[in-house]
Amino acid sequence: MPHFQERQYTRQPWILLLVGLIALLNWATFVQQILRGKPVGENPMSDWGVWVLALLLGLGLPALILWMHVETTVEPDRLIVAVVPFTRRVIQPADIARFRVRESKPIREFGGWGIRGLGGSRAYLMSGNTGVQIDLNDGRTLYIGSSRPGELESAIAAMMEQHR
Repeated sequence: MPHFQERQYTRQPWILLLVGLIALLNWATFVQQILRGKPVGENPMSDWGVWVLALLLGLGLPALILWMHVETTVEPDRLIVAVVPFTRRVIQPADIARFRVRESKPIREFGGWGIRGLGGSRAYLMSGNTGVQIDLNDGRTLYIGSSRPGELESAIAAMMEQHR
């Protein structure tokens, strides 16, 4: 039974608007060239290419953005951070040196939301600016975004206590 579980989805209005505009432009091109039979532009894309872009950017990209999420689970013996559908990371209690709740400035510190970071620092966050920073024994740092950072911190503390 997990001590803590949370899913965070991308819900920043500007991201949803941008993805919506990309999808809308692709569907407008599809309607103009495929349904109306009028090629778009001076050097139009092939009909096959318009179909592929409509499927990828008109359906696939919006579906991916709406489905993608960070899933954080604290179990009695491990912390799991997954960015669905891309990556999954398991952190053992023995690997954790320190952890604390803190606010972040996602754009300034990490370059935005998602899986971010270079070298020994990594951030997993989809929205908001609160989370838990975890310092690992090997010198690397993780920042896990959470809308419930106090509960996440308490769950990690309980996991660490059980590990001792």
